[in-house]
Amino acid sequence: MPLGYLSPMDTMTPEERSKLMAKIRGKNTKPELAVRSLLHRAGYRFSLHRKELPGKPDIVLRKYRTVVFVHGCFWHRHNNCKIASMPKSNVEFWQAKFDRNVFNDRKHARKLREMGWHVLTVWECELKKPEKVLAKLQRNLTAKETKKIIQYPTAEDAEVPMAAEGRTEYSVAPDGRKRQDTACNGLPVPSCSSAQRLPAEGAWVSETLLSKKVSTKH
Repeated sequence: MPLGYLSPMDTMTPEERSKLMAKIRGKNTKPELAVRSLLHRAGYRFSLHRKELPGKPDIVLRKYRTVVFVHGCFWHRHNNCKIASMPKSNVEFWQAKFDRNVFNDRKHARKLREMGWHVLTVWECELKKPEKVLAKLQRNLTAKETKKIIQYPTAEDAEVPMAAEGRTEYSVAPDGRKRQDTACNGLPVPSCSSAQRLPAEGAWVSETLLSKKVSTKH
């Protein structure tokens, strides 16, 4: 099509269309501002248009490892949406532009997922019901947060204190023979009184207790 040619369906001159295209914002659009407001009022904090991330996402929620793209239905070709109509003039130009936008959107989303980011998309037409948009975002962010599993240390990962157990010690009985004593509550024998000691089978407790036992028999 020759430059400057006007289709019968086109009511704008090339100059008028160029001015109109120049007014279209690439960021900070009304739909984007609306989504920011919803998230902010719900208590979420985020950053904007991070250049180090593919596609410079509109909203970045680092805490949830999630990015949000707010797409215009016309420019990003929202499926089955009335807004995503095809201009009747200069169709080849518009089709190539739309295809490039869709290709870039998919490429950026794929790279972000490969980097471990969760990618959400909010469409312009969805903002007619902002409460549903917020519910959708909160549902996804909550699901993302609950996937964080707290890892508790296991016996293999760290030394786990064992329950207190009696230790076997030897002491000398009055007759000169060694007897086997068991420490109380895992403490060394000297730390326990004679009444606290837990004697092993056949062991002697103390001269005091032994003499009481003998005197009882008499």
